[in-house]
Amino acid sequence: MKDLPAKSGPFLRRRWFEEHEFDDIARESLKRHGLIPKTPGPVDIELFVDMEFGFSYEFRDLGEDCLGLMHFGETGPKGLFVHTKLDDPENPVVNRRCRSTLAHECGHGLLHTDLFVELWEQKKRTSSFEDSRRLITWRERNENVEGHFTKNSPDWWEYQADRMISALLLPVYPLRVALRGWGHEPESMAATRAWEDPALHAMVRDTFEVSLAVARIRLERLYGGREV
Repeated sequence: MKDLPAKSGPFLRRRWFEEHEFDDIARESLKRHGLIPKTPGPVDIELFVDMEFGFSYEFRDLGEDCLGLMHFGETGPKGLFVHTKLDDPENPVVNRRCRSTLAHECGHGLLHTDLFVELWEQKKRTSSFEDSRRLITWRERNENVEGHFTKNSPDWWEYQADRMISALLLPVYPLRVALRGWGHEPESMAATRAWEDPALHAMVRDTFEVSLAVARIRLERLYGGREV
């Protein structure tokens, strides 16, 4: 990780991560709370919110153009809200979208808290900032699902939060265990191009409770050499 001068965006600095660091941060964060699945299965991302940030997420009507938001205060995250239209645990597609939204917001909390704190300090000193709230609300647009942003997107902070979706929801170790159980050796995945198999994407989706897009992109990044 390193910080560069900010040429655009809301922050005073631009943060840069090497690709492996997203997995490193996710693994250490999940491990700290004992939330890496011992056998292939869904990560309890709801419990992760509680344990990592000290509060539970809430469903709220966030309007037409927003799926989730994180509140940041003087010392860090203060609340996480998800649109009520994602409150449908019996609908697999909606529930997986909710899980991705939670992981994306957790990504902001894990990667960008100090940048938001700096932003809070800056805005606190301006007359346009409502000091009594002591919060910065970071709203997510509807298109914020993994794969929408790329490494070179102007909204670099959104690409980084997107990268944490699969890092948090598809940890490398249980994913490798699952692949071996399905007859795929991770070491040969690139050569056999098994990562392209739609049937495999579906198995990852159903086992780990992620969207099909998240499953496909995760396999492509790990075994197909995807750099975006």
